[in-house]
Amino acid sequence: PLVVNMETLKNIELSFFDFHRCFLNDMDISSSNLYNCDFRSAQIIRTIINDSVLKGSKLIMLKSEDSEFVNTQFFNSYIFYSDFKKVDFEKADFTGAIMNNNNFFDCNFCNAVMDCKGIETCNLKGSVYNEYTLWHEGIEPEQLGAELVK
Repeated sequence: PLVVNMETLKNIELSFFDFHRCFLNDMDISSSNLYNCDFRSAQIIRTIINDSVLKGSKLIMLKSEDSEFVNTQFFNSYIFYSDFKKVDFEKADFTGAIMNNNNFFDCNFCNAVMDCKGIETCNLKGSVYNEYTLWHEGIEPEQLGAELVK
């Protein structure tokens, strides 16, 4: 796999970039435009991708741990068979995203917009959300393993 050895890619424009099988670990990619990028089989560990746009991107078989996607937009993205552990999605917006069989273990969805298709196929074990988190109509987050916090 390709290993990107850069301390930061902050404020970059990388639309349509192929991150297939890349290790994007211990990086800061905040405030970046990552439209229609391919993150298939990529690894994102201890990485900050806050205030970024991943519109139309493919997060398929992605592995992410101890990372931050705070206030990040996932509009119309494809998120399939991925594993997220201890990832902060506070204020993230998944409007129009399509999900399938993802694991979101111990993640933070407070103030997030979870108006996406397929969330019912995902495991949210140990994850938290608050009264301001917006869910796709008919979704019961507790049945997926998430817990309401105050």
